[in-house]
Amino acid sequence: MPNIDRLQHRVNGEKPLAPSAVPLKGRVPRTADLQYETPRAMTSEEIKKMLSDFTHAAANAKKAGFDGVEIHAANGYLLDQFLHWDTNRRTDEWGGTPENMSRILFEVIRKVKKEIGHVGVRLSPSAYLHLDHDERDIQVSDYVLKHLNEYDLAYVHTGMFKDNYQPHLNATVTNI
Repeated sequence: MPNIDRLQHRVNGEKPLAPSAVPLKGRVPRTADLQYETPRAMTSEEIKKMLSDFTHAAANAKKAGFDGVEIHAANGYLLDQFLHWDTNRRTDEWGGTPENMSRILFEVIRKVKKEIGHVGVRLSPSAYLHLDHDERDIQVSDYVLKHLNEYDLAYVHTGMFKDNYQPHLNATVTNI
């Protein structure tokens, strides 16, 4: 999949892709003055292609001798962007409600589990690295955490880029 994630910058003239056309403010680290630009919202076809890419990657991991993989849905990267209101402003089947916003994660889990035996998921439900805080995110986190038990995962790895106290959480990442 070419140039996915709003944390990218233009490559070969192609804008980065993201759930919604929401730019990250500031400049790209370790550059003189390269600014983040507004990504292009992914089409449904591009989302389906990305799901296929996850399937292919899991099959390649198994072929290479791995018995498991971790799906990285944390720290403001692409899958995490679908799980937060700041970066997912879609009104289609991939956004607008906690169920729709988390659909992509559950689709990735289902597809990857068909390819390889052990699957873990990394989440940062409370982390706002590259994201603006939105109180509604806790509803998405509650929905995701409640439904992960349906997938017989090897583990769920939660944490944040900086595991420091977040006042908006009141010492919890969920209301359930």
